Amino acid sequence: MALSKAAMSGTGTSEQTRQSLEAAAAKAEVFEPTCLFHGRSEIALGEALTRHPVSLNFYALGATTAVRSHTLENVVLDTDSLILFKDGQAIAETVYFEPAGAARQLSGNLALTSLPDDEDLIFGYNNAHLGYQHWLTQCLPAIDWSLRRKRARGVRLILPRLAPWQEETLAALGLDRIPRLTPEANTRYHLPRVEYSDFLIGATSFAICMSGLETAKRLAKAMPCLASDDKVLYIDEVNPYYGSIRNEGNVIDLLRRRGVTIVERTRLSTAERINLFRHADAIIGPLGHGLTDVLFCRPGTLLWEWMPRHHQNASFNRLAQAAQVDYWGDMFETVAEPSSPGQWEIDLDLVEQRLKVLSTRLAHRAAAVATTADSVAIATRSISSRPVRELMAGFESLGDNCEFGLVQQQAGVASAGLLRFNGFHVASEFRLEKLVAALHSRFEGLGAPGTITVSPEGAPGQRELIVHDSAFGLLCHSGTQEGQLDPEVRIERAAKVLGFLRRRLLEDLATGHKIWVWKSQGKTRREEIQPLLQTLRQLGPNSLLWVVEADDDHPAGSIEPLESDLIKGYVDHFAPYKGVANIHSASWFEVCWRADEFCHPDRPAPEPGPEAEYQPPPPPPTAMEFLARNPPPTPLATPAVKPRPAAGSVIGRWLRRP
Repeated sequence: MALSKAAMSGTGTSEQTRQSLEAAAAKAEVFEPTCLFHGRSEIALGEALTRHPVSLNFYALGATTAVRSHTLENVVLDTDSLILFKDGQAIAETVYFEPAGAARQLSGNLALTSLPDDEDLIFGYNNAHLGYQHWLTQCLPAIDWSLRRKRARGVRLILPRLAPWQEETLAALGLDRIPRLTPEANTRYHLPRVEYSDFLIGATSFAICMSGLETAKRLAKAMPCLASDDKVLYIDEVNPYYGSIRNEGNVIDLLRRRGVTIVERTRLSTAERINLFRHADAIIGPLGHGLTDVLFCRPGTLLWEWMPRHHQNASFNRLAQAAQVDYWGDMFETVAEPSSPGQWEIDLDLVEQRLKVLSTRLAHRAAAVATTADSVAIATRSISSRPVRELMAGFESLGDNCEFGLVQQQAGVASAGLLRFNGFHVASEFRLEKLVAALHSRFEGLGAPGTITVSPEGAPGQRELIVHDSAFGLLCHSGTQEGQLDPEVRIERAAKVLGFLRRRLLEDLATGHKIWVWKSQGKTRREEIQPLLQTLRQLGPNSLLWVVEADDDHPAGSIEPLESDLIKGYVDHFAPYKGVANIHSASWFEVCWRADEFCHPDRPAPEPGPEAEYQPPPPPPTAMEFLARNPPPTPLATPAVKPRPAAGSVIGRWLRRP
């Protein structure tokens, strides 16, 4: 049946008119709640990456991401862009990896192809589905977890024509028998009811996602497992989206001399690659889809990722953390006069140095008792029915450095605060005193004419314009690189921003809606905190969270209520001032959750259970039960994994090398 656009979506809409997936959904189901995550990955970044601002994205996360499935009713699918429309408005999150020139509005009296309303439709792909990483970490989990629901009627997957390797993964999970709708090009469908999950919009790509890992484990379990002597792998990226390595030939020669197996991905089936990764002790390779298979590695394996200076991406770091794989990250220089766009070059001397460290690591690993994926628990703990972003937005930092602001950044809190990334430029033992005096004066005069200067600071080529305030001795990050903006313009903008943040700080203090956080590397005594608490009380009905490092009597994540408006919290450790990104955010999240519970006892929130291994809900009877009447297509044969001839211990070869 064909329906007019006017009948389905009402009047036209401008290209800018959108609505959120949450607002458009009739209901939502949680596949994975936000949990504290006590991962065991060891993370080590090379000097070049450590100095780069992006390094903040590569350190340990302390919480998993929430993953939901949204049930949408009476929406329109544009098959060419894969954008979904509700009441004529594009659903914002479905505008993901859209092709160039994709229409973001319904126009004209275009006839719609309507589908019957007697089955549940499940969206199973996005515009990036042809990429191995996107298929394995977005599309496949979306299908897998959606089909775990108990249903009273049949289902149909919305999927395009797939490549043989994609069909292979569906068959391995037993999902190849589900009926499908294959959208036709240049067509718009009216979908009476469709399920669309957070996996498909990239919500899990830069987060810790345990449900996605569970799908990968299911896939690995379905593939043949054969012995392999290839313990150190180099993954050759045959289609380098981020630019080619100019001296890759020299790199491969060096690695071969050291006994590294060079994996040519295009010559192997998915089953063969999974088998290699599950037996490997170390994975080496440039940023690219080939590193996705780190999901199949054993805990304690090492991923050594190489990135060009012109592009860094933390998604494989996140996969490694979820799988409890250790992570090394190195950044290499972009070629000044490349023969092809984005060309970069590997520092062979640095690789030689790292290989010596890797040799020692392998020796220790060979001497240790082997562990398996089943014997190492992943410690997770539910912290609240609310997303961690919502929890952490209820706090604001008072100093003494950027650490708590970075914890909030990990949680996805975007709002700025006066002291979130700004601080007093004095010795740490005097910062609390300066803070109390500034609050007592209500920061009067902050941003006044003549009090602001800027100067570039940082490594050459990466220098940031730092804002200096003479009224209170504040140093402020501007977020502006040297040469991007005239200093006088930057001064004018900084004055306006500081004035705005001051006003908002005073408004928040007057309402008392936030919990204020103070921490210091220096040993702060209770009597030194009292003046700060008294000042906060004078400014409004405020509560103070005073955070210190854990000790023998106070474990990380615990709190100690001292007064009705004063809580002492204990985190695992503070990051050093010169390495502020090395944060143990899980204990910060737990402290904040407990402080929030104490300050807002009427807010409903379930008490978390004891720390335990992550156990996803067992797959219930799926829609396949209701689809038995549908004859299965001819299954694809799973490629056989041929055992390699034994050629002596690779570990032994490594240990014999200098």
